[in-house]
Amino acid sequence: RSTLTSEGIVAYSDHDPVAEEVIRVVCAVYGISTSALVSKRRYQELNDARHTVALILHRLDYTQHRIARELQRDRTTARHSIYTAPALIETDPLFKERYEVAMEIIARR
Repeated sequence: RSTLTSEGIVAYSDHDPVAEEVIRVVCAVYGISTSALVSKRRYQELNDARHTVALILHRLDYTQHRIARELQRDRTTARHSIYTAPALIETDPLFKERYEVAMEIIARR
């Protein structure tokens, strides 16, 4: 479960520093807040950021259930993101660029 701090940052009670770092990096790349990422809003940029987080966590061997919990979504939504993101990498140059930038930053840490 997560809560919103006074600074507008999402704090996780079941502290997972790797997932939190992935979320922070992706939010920075997309220029969005962590609270926007886990919100119910469905703007394309937020959806793309969620797809990016899901794919990165999946490639780090997180389960669909764990990814869903980190994104505050249903497991089937996490599954959809995991399958959608690779297609976006192939067809959307901006998505691919943002994904690659996020991966580079995460790989350096």
